[in-house]
Order: sequence, then C-alpha cells, then structure tokens
Amino acid sequence: MTRKKRTRKIIRGSAPKPRAKAPKAPVAPQVYFSTREEYLTELAKELIDLFEIKPKSDWRVSCGFPKGSRGGRNAISQCWNTSASAGGVYEMFISPELSEAEEVCHVLAHEVIHAHVGVENGHKSPFARVAKRIGLEGPMTATTAGEAFKAATAPVLRRMGDYPHQKLSVNKRKKQGTRLIKAECPCCGLTFRITAKWILATGGRLQCPDPGCSENMIISM
Repeated sequence: MTRKKRTRKIIRGSAPKPRAKAPKAPVAPQVYFSTREEYLTELAKELIDLFEIKPKSDWRVSCGFPKGSRGGRNAISQCWNTSASAGGVYEMFISPELSEAEEVCHVLAHEVIHAHVGVENGHKSPFARVAKRIGLEGPMTATTAGEAFKAATAPVLRRMGDYPHQKLSVNKRKKQGTRLIKAECPCCGLTFRITAKWILATGGRLQCPDPGCSENMIISM
C-alpha cells in the first residue's frame, strides 16, 4: 500500500490597500515687514476685509503720539478726520508705547471703526454697534479685545508675525529742570542764581541789589 502525499494549498489574501491621507490644509507663509508703517497698513487692510469695516474715505496709519484735545494724556491711539488732513484722508496713529501685536491689533481696529462710521460720531451708537459686532469689549472710549475678536484675528497675527517696533517708555524720560545761572557782584561779593529768562529781560545787565553797591553783576553762563 502506498501513502499518498498530501498537499496543502495555501491561498494568500491580498494585502489591504493603505488609506489615502487627507491633504493638509495649506499654511500661508509668514510675511515679514521692515517698517512699522508697512505692518500697520497691512494689518488695517486685513481688519477691514475681515470685519467689513471699510472707511468712508482714503486713509493712512502711522506710529505716533496722539495730540490735541482728542489725544488725552492716557490716549494710546487716535483717528483724525479727513477735514484735518491736507491730503483729505483719515489719519490714524498708534502710540509708540505699544509693541505687542495683539494689543496693536485691537487698538487699530478701534481707530478703523472711527473711520468706518465717521469720526464725527465719536463713541456713540454707530461706533458702539460695530465695535460690539466685531468682538471689542469694555467702555467704548477704551475698548479691549474680547474672546471672539481674539479668535477671529489669531490667524492674521500668526501670518503677519511680530510688530517691528520696540516699545518707547515715556515715563523713563528724564525731566529737564530749569537751569539757574550764577550772578556775582565784583565789588561786594554778593552772589545769587537766576534763570535765563530774567537775564534776557534786563538785556544782560544786572545790577547788584545792595543799595550801597549797585555794581553790574558778573554772569557765569
């Protein structure tokens, strides 16, 4: 009796096909700016498009101190009406005391709204409606960024990068004191100090205040 050779047929299943990966969303390249004005101008354009707050007329934005009756001591930004500009445009200024992009962003948005609704409206109802719609919070004269505003502008700020400006600390500025000038009598030796204002008022000829002397004083500039 012969033994039959058994064979086992192995059927190999085909390997599962790998799943196709979902394409990654394109990441916008970061933009670099060489000047503050370039950055502020581009940021203003982004805010105008994002929140649909196009100004009523042409505009410019720069880094500079607020001035005049509308630029109080604690003001950090300002928007001048077209009537004040020889170019007939809205002039917006962001204080050099600000250097963080996030803060600059909501402060600039505040000023763009002024140009959108008209500076003549101040912080009344037209301004307040738009400010609240885009996510600004707090008193309308000093708005801050709410969570909705931060979320909406975060992609813009990531793409634009850092604000190319170093903070100016005005409180560290050394106050210039009034310089007192020495005056000495060559006769009696009397000396005193006086400001330049009063020296100029006498034409530079000061007499010794001693009634018994009345010599011309020597002024040490």
